[in-house]
Amino acid sequence: MQAQRYLPRKVSEVSKSDSRISILGTVSSVKEGAFEIKDESGSVEISSDSSVKEGDIVRAFCNVIDGRLKSEAVQSLNGLDLNLYQKAQELSRKIGI
Repeated sequence: MQAQRYLPRKVSEVSKSDSRISILGTVSSVKEGAFEIKDESGSVEISSDSSVKEGDIVRAFCNVIDGRLKSEAVQSLNGLDLNLYQKAQELSRKIGI
């Protein structure tokens, strides 16, 4: 059986047809049972039991259920230079990696 992988997405790229995605961004707000993550393309709420705080840089691994995101895991990436990461992602897309 082949394992399903999480497809990396920007917030603006999330589709109801997605099933498993990962989103990298900054936590912009937190409430009980959920947090909002923003990237350069927008923001989205993610249902989660994970402990995060506003301003954290995270990668959320999510299931998409009826167009809503539910995290399975949240990886802390505090200390990551987001601008440098985005430049590297852009370059890798341009050269087809």
